[in-house]
Amino acid sequence: MSEPLRYVLCLGSNTPDCREIIPRAVEALACLCHIEIESALYESPDESGLGAPYLNQVVAVTPRLGYGELCARLKALEIEFGRNDRSKAAGIMPLDVDVIIWDYEVVDPYQFSRRYFRIGYNAISCGEKSDSPE
Repeated sequence: MSEPLRYVLCLGSNTPDCREIIPRAVEALACLCHIEIESALYESPDESGLGAPYLNQVVAVTPRLGYGELCARLKALEIEFGRNDRSKAAGIMPLDVDVIIWDYEVVDPYQFSRRYFRIGYNAISCGEKSDSPE
């Protein structure tokens, strides 16, 4: 049997209830993916300068869906949590979930290079795991 493939997602929220949103989003992700490892929750600045700081988490998963279907379901999840064009334009991000690595390939090089992703990715790459949300 071959070793499981590696898939990595990045989650973020910059709303006042972000400490509740991220764990709820990871719980919802568990219907779409097997959660292998989660980074601790951590803050990062809003790079646009429009909104509040983000709470982020990086998760390694084994997806139950193909790439296209998973991305579509992630976008639907973002909408379910309140993301829309107006909130984004105002710098308010109830939930952002992105696939960064798929089948060991970086599919979002821009976000892969960003500090807000690298903090969580480096932690889970080193085996640091969050036993419980902050």
